[in-house]
Amino acid sequence: MQGLSDGHGLYHYAPHDHGLELRVELPTEEATRLLGTFPADACLLAFTSIIWREAWKYGERAFRYCHHDVGHAIGAARIAAATLGWNLALLDGTDQATLASLLGVNREEDFADAEREHCDCVAVVWPAGEAATIPLWLDPAAVQALSQGRWHGRANRLSHDAPVPWEIIDDVAEATRKTSIEHQSVTFSRHTPSPTPSEILKRGPEAGTIIRQRRSAVALDGKTSITAATFYRMLTRVMPRVERRQSDRPVPWDALPWDPAIHLLLFVHRVEGLTPGVYVLVRDPAKLPLLKNAMNPHIEWVFAPNCPENLPLYGILEGDAQRVAAQVSCHQDIAGDSAFSLGMLAEFEGRVKQGAWWYPRLFWESGLVGQVLYLEAEAAGVRATGIGCFFDDPVHEIVALKDYTFQSLYHFTTGGPIEDPRLTTLPPYAHLERST
Repeated sequence: MQGLSDGHGLYHYAPHDHGLELRVELPTEEATRLLGTFPADACLLAFTSIIWREAWKYGERAFRYCHHDVGHAIGAARIAAATLGWNLALLDGTDQATLASLLGVNREEDFADAEREHCDCVAVVWPAGEAATIPLWLDPAAVQALSQGRWHGRANRLSHDAPVPWEIIDDVAEATRKTSIEHQSVTFSRHTPSPTPSEILKRGPEAGTIIRQRRSAVALDGKTSITAATFYRMLTRVMPRVERRQSDRPVPWDALPWDPAIHLLLFVHRVEGLTPGVYVLVRDPAKLPLLKNAMNPHIEWVFAPNCPENLPLYGILEGDAQRVAAQVSCHQDIAGDSAFSLGMLAEFEGRVKQGAWWYPRLFWESGLVGQVLYLEAEAAGVRATGIGCFFDDPVHEIVALKDYTFQSLYHFTTGGPIEDPRLTTLPPYAHLERST
């Protein structure tokens, strides 16, 4: 990649220094073997998790939270790439053993005294414009050849104390390892990706402003409302438009090589023009019969008033839902003090039966939904926050969800923020600016 004097290599991003650290040099011939199936100027972007960074506080829920964050990171990367005129596609056909070799997280000597990294996923990033067929997997033999190179650096220890072992996290991580390789490809046309209607993806300062000001609300005022038009616009952004090919879907949904598995159970509190109550957004219209069959058969599904025809949003229960929204979100008032909150219902049993490795991917998709909602809230002049703590069984009881067809995986809330004067925002990387 141009601008890196060391040429081809694997680099670790160091956020404190906002720079890249060389991990292993890649000979040109070997790098070409790995990247030659991708467009010119393509590079790979991978994500790993240090689960202990969540587990010290949240215990076994850390597995879930880390994979939520992977979804947020995929969304942040895809949206950033779009603002620069680049494409991004998740190479989800790659098995985790190959990914671990590529990233060096399986090198015992590099993590002797440090918390281990869990390899999550890898994506390819390339300039948009030319037609390209993208293989959604990496060649294990090519990766193995690269892993024999000269490695640099060792992981630093994060905690002074030995991490408390959470065996269930290790068990789940091992049980959900992806061991298969799917030799699938996707073709992107000569044109840039299908433009999203979202204001946040306009190239220029506006995108950067919205992205950089994105924050998690710590409290909501319990009075701010949004219009139905704003509400519908926000929900339209999380629709992947499954009638299109992956490469023609709007950003960031063109990054995921699967049809949507996440649907939204919404608690509407303060949306002008909408009756308060419980609504369902069916992100894949073909799954409407499946959702209806999984819920209370006496529920009447009513298309939301003045809702765009291409937005499958249905009212299912009328009434004040503020209290129940807070109760199922671990009694957190922020879920009821919002304009609306929601629980993300995953097509659970059917996906996991295809392979246990689907389990973390359901969290990735829910995190990506959350990332879009975060930015759309900022663009609408309100604020949002993810809610990782919730009572899943009470959520299911609201609509009498049966068995494991659907499971609640992530909650979210959006409304007028109460600013905390104790919090201060500083320029990013100010220490670097002062030293140059």
